[in-house]
Order: sequence, then C-alpha cells, then structure tokens
Amino acid sequence: MGATLNNRMVFLDNTVLTNFAQVGRPDLIFALWGDRACTTAPVIAEYLAGVQTSLLPTEAWDVLPVIELPVDEIILPMRLTTKLGAGERSCLAAALHFQGMFASDDQQARKIALQSGLTVIGSVGILMRSVQKSLLSKTDAQVLLERMILSGYHSPISNLDEILD
Repeated sequence: MGATLNNRMVFLDNTVLTNFAQVGRPDLIFALWGDRACTTAPVIAEYLAGVQTSLLPTEAWDVLPVIELPVDEIILPMRLTTKLGAGERSCLAAALHFQGMFASDDQQARKIALQSGLTVIGSVGILMRSVQKSLLSKTDAQVLLERMILSGYHSPISNLDEILD
C-alpha cells in the first residue's frame, strides 16, 4: 500500500494529543491533516485517563478517527518493545501497517519508529509546520510551545527561533 507524503494517515499518540488539548488547539492537527489525522483505541484510553487525572478537555478529540488494526496485525504491538505503553505500541503498529506518519514526543517510540522507516513528527514539528502553512504566526507558535512546557511538556527546545528562520 504505497502512500505519498501528502496522503498518508498521521497516527497521533497521547503525548501529542495531550499537548495540543492542553493549549486548546486540536484544530491545528485537523487544519494540517484533516481526516488523515487519526489514532488508536489504546491511545484514546490513555487520553481519557488523563481527562480524569489531569483535567484534560473531554471533547478535544471527539471527532478524531480511531483506526482499528486488522486482526492479523493486532499481535504486532506486542512484538514491539515493552518499554513503550500500549498507546505508543498500537500507534506504531498502525503507522507501520498503513505506511503512515507517526506523531509522538516519546523519545523511545520515535527512535523505534525511525528505525522502522516511518516518518516521525512531534509537537514542535507540528508547531513548525503550522507556521510554515500560515496557520500560526511564529509568535503564536512560540506562545503555544511555552504553554505546553508550563503544562508539563518536556520539549527538546524552549525557543522556536532555534529551528525556525
């Protein structure tokens, strides 16, 4: 199933869902990828646990498609490292199966995805892409990054000027 960069599904794990929900901007995900943005049931379960413990907005991802893996692919998440949670494993398995993009901020999950040949993006990359597509100004993207960091995001950078021209 050959997918070009422009029509691939984008599988979002809980770190990305949480970051964009905490700053009230899930709309950026849909503006970038529309109905190609999706996740898996274990990721939604992780997010809903965060709704209970971290007061995340319940409705932030109500319209995000939840992709089910074919029966023969359900075993793949279990073959991936047990150092990852069920959400990361299921997202990785789905991205591999559908030749999609993997969206995560989890360093171990990103490393495995890259080793598996997947295209990887995280919250910083999504902010950068939002600036490049004129969905956000550089200043607004920086404010969102700072708000994510204040909410607990362990960002690899603190200033988008480090990577944006």
